[in-house]
Amino acid sequence: MEKVYIGQRSILILISSIIVIQLIGLALSIINDHFGSDFSIYYENTKAFWLNQETYQMGDFFYLNYFYFLNAWVLLLPKSIGLILHLILTNLMFYYIIKNINLVYELYWFYANLFLILIYSITFNTDIWIALSFLLFLKYRRRWYSPFFLLLSFFKITPILAFGLIFLIILYYEREILIKLLPGLMGVFIIIGISFFTSTGLISSVTNFGNSLFTDMGIIVFFQPPHFCWWSIPLLFYTKFKAIDIKMAKKVWIIYACLTLFYGFYILIQSSSVLSDYLFNS
Repeated sequence: MEKVYIGQRSILILISSIIVIQLIGLALSIINDHFGSDFSIYYENTKAFWLNQETYQMGDFFYLNYFYFLNAWVLLLPKSIGLILHLILTNLMFYYIIKNINLVYELYWFYANLFLILIYSITFNTDIWIALSFLLFLKYRRRWYSPFFLLLSFFKITPILAFGLIFLIILYYEREILIKLLPGLMGVFIIIGISFFTSTGLISSVTNFGNSLFTDMGIIVFFQPPHFCWWSIPLLFYTKFKAIDIKMAKKVWIIYACLTLFYGFYILIQSSSVLSDYLFNS
């Protein structure tokens, strides 16, 4: 199947769309008093680790401890400066990914995920780095250092599972590239393995995660709408390597975007008693 390439005009339109989405997210975060709320959790949690205090183990999920070593800078900089650095790093990753995209399949992925990028922009959630690190890995996968981008995503369990699907796709379509990647991947997973066995609360968190996975709350935690951003990347890998018919690819991403939007509003209503009361008891 012939691959469909995109021009500079399409890239400029996409960059403009993401900038507009981020500005809307910034406005909504200020209006709804959520400015930097998720970034604050990440910042305070990392700081607590280095101060030997309680860290982010809220029920079914936690950060692996290597993540705290990567983010030791929080001890040196105030939260306001850290928030600025977060925005700079996030947008640098956006820039280096978008300026190098050439296939329409990647373009569709970005447009299909604009709603999720808006959610990340409202709360300044560092989880956007997970999706962006996967995209950087996809973009530079022919380089020996590409697996190390994954260290920006493997601090949670669900991205590791999502990468398993990506690995299988690469194994099937690009085995020769996989051979180049093996040393880097082995290095990354050695770091992750050590982190797994030295992270406080691993056993209890994994147990809680397994026990609650098939409950309503467990499904919501596992399949949170923002998490679709990285769960959808294996689908991007597949459409890119398989080079399916472009009309079919467009339909797939339109359906994905609609499901994400509807499911996102459903979760919002379910998780907000105030909004729920307003909608159903007014």
